[in-house]
Amino acid sequence: MDKYIIIPQKSKSIYKEQIWSGRLYNGRDIIVSIVDIYESGYFKMELSKTDLKKIMKKDNVVLNDYKIIFSYLEDKCGNFNFLRNISHFSENDINEINKLLYDDVNTVKDIRNNDFIELYDLENHWFTCNDIIYGIECSNCLYEKL
Repeated sequence: MDKYIIIPQKSKSIYKEQIWSGRLYNGRDIIVSIVDIYESGYFKMELSKTDLKKIMKKDNVVLNDYKIIFSYLEDKCGNFNFLRNISHFSENDINEINKLLYDDVNTVKDIRNNDFIELYDLENHWFTCNDIIYGIECSNCLYEKL
């Protein structure tokens, strides 16, 4: 295994997806993804030669599939949110979800409109962050062996 710095050369080609889970008052589980897009950054990783060759052949890579030692993300330039399995929820469920996500019983914000979600609102309603996934569009990356 060797250590590499992977630097995407195209702007806005790095994302970080936070996966949050919570529960409605009726007991139904919900999963919300909050995705941030970054202008630039780099990752220090430990990779085998085989893994490096696989990554270099792909256009998009979920970095969590490999050993990330360090990440540096700069200039968050975009954000979007989505409710997983949204088609499985009734309109009443989605209204309740919106009240929880936006910490306001009279909210006009809606997850379907990609309205910004404050993380402390999720934490206030007992949501937990189960995973953070890092990914890059790597069709144009610089790979530097350390």
